[in-house]
Amino acid sequence: MSAGAFVLTSYETDAGTLVPIKLQPETLQATFGGGLNAAPTGAPAAGYPSATVSGSKRSIGIHPRTVTVRITSGLPLGYLNNQTYRIPCLSEAAYALAVKGAAAGYLGGTGTVVGKSPESIV
Repeated sequence: MSAGAFVLTSYETDAGTLVPIKLQPETLQATFGGGLNAAPTGAPAAGYPSATVSGSKRSIGIHPRTVTVRITSGLPLGYLNNQTYRIPCLSEAAYALAVKGAAAGYLGGTGTVVGKSPESIV
């Protein structure tokens, strides 16, 4: 259920540090409030662990902030319309645009932001 293989890119922590993150390429094309969920530019800082997309929030590591979107139309075959999808948000700027009720786009589908979860570092 993906647009392609995983890609390694950067995630900006709340403290502004860039760390590596591995995710699906469609995550980089998601939009929140009209802004693109683009990866921050620059190389990840040395000595930091990768941000972890899957797994429990109780596990040790950096768990990225996420935006939950309800896509109501236009998703490709295999995805369900009117479902919620939780998408890692790669920068503070994109997270600021993701206010509840804002327009959202994912895999060519359109919908709205229905929630946000902050970053956690355990």
